[in-house]
Amino acid sequence: MLADERVKLAMPALFILSGTARGEGAVVEALGSERRIHPAAVADDLTVGVANDWLNREWRGSPRRHAAEWEKRVTPSENNRIRRTEICALQRGGFAGAGALTAPVLNGHTVLVAAMNAASGAMTVEALDQVAGAGPMPQVVARRALAELTATQGVVLAPQLTKH
Repeated sequence: MLADERVKLAMPALFILSGTARGEGAVVEALGSERRIHPAAVADDLTVGVANDWLNREWRGSPRRHAAEWEKRVTPSENNRIRRTEICALQRGGFAGAGALTAPVLNGHTVLVAAMNAASGAMTVEALDQVAGAGPMPQVVARRALAELTATQGVVLAPQLTKH
């Protein structure tokens, strides 16, 4: 469905898909009715990630100069490459939340941090916003965690919500 070129999107979009087994992942890039699909690759340790730029080099984008606020000498393209590399690296460990993120992944424009694991059914989402007196980086203002337990674990299927 996301790769259906008969569907024209009003806005450019990047979709990240994950299966339940290692290597079952892909990024779908969508621009109007065009699509580019990038499956998880061994070169990226079977992780997928995006950083507000196209993975394909055929499409042009408009670099956001403010995305490089943490390091003025880095071009927006290099900033995106660094963020994508770090986002993929985060997938090799457990999710520790926004507090474990560093620049340029965490920046003054970060409003949402999410980790979802299709294999375990776990999902954690943190909302960030500027907090007076806390400095230039946004702070976590809300956190929700969902843990789906399977029937094979001998428990009732029930989501668990936690509040920050």
